[in-house]
Amino acid sequence: MVPTPIGFGDWYEIVKGSRFEIAARIGLALVGAAISFWALAVIVRELEQFLGRDLAEREHRAWRLTLVPYFSGGILACVAGALNPVGWQLVLISAAASTLGGTAFLA
Repeated sequence: MVPTPIGFGDWYEIVKGSRFEIAARIGLALVGAAISFWALAVIVRELEQFLGRDLAEREHRAWRLTLVPYFSGGILACVAGALNPVGWQLVLISAAASTLGGTAFLA
């Protein structure tokens, strides 16, 4: 078995102990990155119709349409995670990491 500094998550449980653990983890990371960049390209293309033509207005609308949902979702996920009886560590590794970290490219 390959030692890993990240010992949690759904896919960790699936690939741990496998003969191909390193290859699977690298492959999953690459697939995850590809999906993220594809989603970003789709979002940027779809967001275009809401921005308008004026440069100053486009920038203002872009900030409003991306940062408000980003921080709202992140804050709500952290508050919900803080209510978990397991403790604040779960907020850091689950709610904050997945919401703020996982969607950082949206901001």
